[in-house]
Amino acid sequence: MTKRGSGESSGEKETRAVQQLPKVLALDETDPGEKLHGTWASEKGTCTIGKDPVTARLSYTEPVGEGERVHGWLDAAEESVWQGSLVLLKAGQGPWYGPSFGPAPEVVGDIKVTLHSGEKPYLETQIRMADEEDQGWSEPTKFELQDAHKNGRRASAFSLISRVGWREGTGHAETGSQRLR
Repeated sequence: MTKRGSGESSGEKETRAVQQLPKVLALDETDPGEKLHGTWASEKGTCTIGKDPVTARLSYTEPVGEGERVHGWLDAAEESVWQGSLVLLKAGQGPWYGPSFGPAPEVVGDIKVTLHSGEKPYLETQIRMADEEDQGWSEPTKFELQDAHKNGRRASAFSLISRVGWREGTGHAETGSQRLR
């Protein structure tokens, strides 16, 4: 029997953290992850990056077919680079927020997102599959921002206001049925 952390391997597969605590920003600091918010398109498909409405953490979502999607929480790794673990969510299944949401989903891989600034910013993603760790990171896939700017403001992929609706000048939200009247 080996002790945990002794450096010896018992042949068991290493478990990975699905969710880590987010880093805290100083009050006067802006979140560099906001530059990633939006829907991004590549020749292979689309992905959406934005703040999760429950946790306000930076999240990555990519549809993979039949309602399934790959999901991950992104954490800053270095300047203009974010990394996270990826899980596969079934159709209708929401992200895992902790033990009260049942057992943690199996980690299927890791993702690295690199933002390239400039006149026309783009990002690159690299995936490392959990069962192919010895293979390293995949070749980068280039994504361009799809919903660049609406009304001079970057659109957030997870804007609750856009889903609920907002009556201009009233300070009140309205539901879809109220908008139809």
